[in-house]
Amino acid sequence: MKKTKIVSTLGPASSDVDTIVKLIEAGANVFRFNFSHGDHEEHLGRLNNVHEAEKITGKTVGIMLDTKGAEIRTTVQKDGKIEYKTGDKVRISMDDSIEGTHDKIAVTYPGLYDDVHVGGHVLFDDGLIDMKIDEKDEANKELVTTVQNNGMLGSRKGVNAPGVSINLPGITEKDSSDIRFGLDHEINFIAASFVRKAQDVLDIRALLEEKNMQHVQIFPKIESQEGIDKVDEILQVTDGLMVARGDMGVEIPFLNAPFVQTELISKTSALGTSVFTATQVLDSM
Repeated sequence: MKKTKIVSTLGPASSDVDTIVKLIEAGANVFRFNFSHGDHEEHLGRLNNVHEAEKITGKTVGIMLDTKGAEIRTTVQKDGKIEYKTGDKVRISMDDSIEGTHDKIAVTYPGLYDDVHVGGHVLFDDGLIDMKIDEKDEANKELVTTVQNNGMLGSRKGVNAPGVSINLPGITEKDSSDIRFGLDHEINFIAASFVRKAQDVLDIRALLEEKNMQHVQIFPKIESQEGIDKVDEILQVTDGLMVARGDMGVEIPFLNAPFVQTELISKTSALGTSVFTATQVLDSM
């Protein structure tokens, strides 16, 4: 039996029974359900297909629920995608009802205005677009920025502010609802997005106790400098870690990411618990 397990994310292109059967036969051990997308009905249909595939193959696989977490995203862009060039001036609004245009985009977290500072950077879509903050427009609660590189920005893309402690909750109401749904359908693992401190994990443990499902394992996703700094306290209350290289590689200098990844894996392995490495794995697929 191989000690290294393969976690496969199921999405619209891999939801039918035949495809899931092929994935199991190819060696998938755990299927990840990404609750950043889709509703409970969609996930339940996918879960039922996994159980059907288990019957066909005679193999049992694990089910991992990946929470959306308290993340920040852009709103919808009016024309779908916006093309930016180095030097473009862009305003970032905190009004999540605004559809983005070339000159003004919006984010889903109004507190970003207060959390960031002039001279800092706001990164979009795992760092594909970098905007430097030149000014804070107090009257309109908008950030005045300059684009640092050429690129395209789509709708509902992730937003990062490197080096900034974001005042978002550890788990959201949506996360709680999703976790309860997952527990009702006997998931095995929870990948907890954007965990920054031990209390975030304890809040999830309270939900497991509420459902008498304490056997479900929690794997916090370390995706920020704050999570890296507090990893020792997080490891004391969890079942392992997930090294989420996508957001982490944006939040910290990317040249440091391999060293941080190695350190997190070593610390987790020293405790005899499991560790996952995720994002940019088989990216060509």
